[in-house]
Amino acid sequence: MRYGSRRTLLRANDCLSFVRAYFEAHVIAILNRSKSPRDLVLDPSPEMTESQLKNLLSNEEIGLKDGRLSVTVPASTALFIGR
Repeated sequence: MRYGSRRTLLRANDCLSFVRAYFEAHVIAILNRSKSPRDLVLDPSPEMTESQLKNLLSNEEIGLKDGRLSVTVPASTALFIGR
């Protein structure tokens, strides 16, 4: 997504996550530059409040629990999560 707002969700320990929003399109990008997997818990609200999301690269269903996104990001990997 090229246009729209961008808000950082996490920036620490070789991990970066942000949410992009443009009208009705919303995407969470998670980048893990570390050599080890990371277990992350992110709060994507207010941009994303849907309970069912999916990994846009693998189509794996991912659910929000209590408004938070819990995900394991493999080493040296990027995830893109949306509707």
